[in-house]
Amino acid sequence: MNGGFEYYIDRCMESIERIGKENQDVAAREMFEKEIGEEFEDFCENKDFMILMLRENIIAENEEINKY
Repeated sequence: MNGGFEYYIDRCMESIERIGKENQDVAAREMFEKEIGEEFEDFCENKDFMILMLRENIIAENEEINKY
């Protein structure tokens, strides 16, 4: 399960970096809005995975994930 969690977090971070590079000339607030919008869409697309993570309490019990 750790691999799935790491993949999801890495994907989110890549998305935020991509938005930052594509919108360097945009005001900070607008860039933040775009980042939040992207994260929300990604969360909605992967809600089953997020529910699994919460139900299994994987995050709280796994030290390796907490360090990540």
